[in-house]
Amino acid sequence: MATSASRREADDATESFFEELKHAHRNLLEAMSNLDGLTRGPLPSKETIVTARWNLSRTSLARRTLWSRIRTHLEYGRLSEHEKGVLLELQQSDVALIRASTAHISEWRVDKIISDWAGYCRSSVDLRWNMLAGIGLEKRRLYPILQAQGHPR
Repeated sequence: MATSASRREADDATESFFEELKHAHRNLLEAMSNLDGLTRGPLPSKETIVTARWNLSRTSLARRTLWSRIRTHLEYGRLSEHEKGVLLELQQSDVALIRASTAHISEWRVDKIISDWAGYCRSSVDLRWNMLAGIGLEKRRLYPILQAQGHPR
């Protein structure tokens, strides 16, 4: 009986993670859209730039933290070899995105953004495309695993 109860708790946690991830993706897409809107226009105020970047960084970190929790949760569950491979693929993709994001943020300090707004806009759109691709990969590859683990057959 304890095993059945433990399994149900794990399934409930997986369902909760799935809902949290969908929410994190919505928040990240919204923050990306806000920054995209800024980069389509003239140079905004320094405060506006800092706020938009902070919101994107904050929502990205929240998604990344959630991804880490999900990965740990799933690794302690019943995964097929294929699913383990998917988790590895997603982890490698996330590490590459962290590196790209860190390089972008390091290169584009606020003063440089203000002095080269057009250059920042071009660079920023490339990073957002990479982030969008990462979200798409999670939706295609991780969502099915979370759905299957949350509703075992």
